[in-house]
Amino acid sequence: MTQPSKEAADGTERRRKAERLVNQSAIPGEQNHGQAVNRLMHEIQVVQTELKLLNEELSASRSAAESAKDKFEKLYKKYVSLFDFAPNGYLAFDRNGEIQEINLAAAASFNAPRSSLIGRRITEFIHVDDQDGFNFQKQHCRENMEIVRFELKMKRVDGLLFNAQLQMQFLSRNGTDETLYSICL
Repeated sequence: MTQPSKEAADGTERRRKAERLVNQSAIPGEQNHGQAVNRLMHEIQVVQTELKLLNEELSASRSAAESAKDKFEKLYKKYVSLFDFAPNGYLAFDRNGEIQEINLAAAASFNAPRSSLIGRRITEFIHVDDQDGFNFQKQHCRENMEIVRFELKMKRVDGLLFNAQLQMQFLSRNGTDETLYSICL
């Protein structure tokens, strides 16, 4: 035997509550109308009361949803600010190596505006001699699902080389095929 759904149970309870409210406010002398008219009037009153109760529930749900949305937006802004203004450079790139996110410190390391780095391949900023090592670490990170730490030579947009200590982590977003790697410079 199947269990009634929560919505059906809520609707049944709402119907009972509406019946009680209508019965409490019944108009004396209704019996003088025909029995069919009385039943229809009663049904209209019950449905009207049921709709009022449902409207109250929807208003409460909407208020709760708006409150949750406001809290989420505040938290999101807080964490975006923490990411953007962190003293360490952070970036995230996809399986193709394209930079998806980058904070201000990482953009400063590459001596370029953040907007010009989004969509570019991370390998553009790794010295040619360290490309194989980077790819090995990336593969190791993904296969073993662990954080890897390593050093390599990186280059800024203007071509100047610098030594970097990287910490890379594999990220997979639940429920999607999206693959990301995060790097802390």
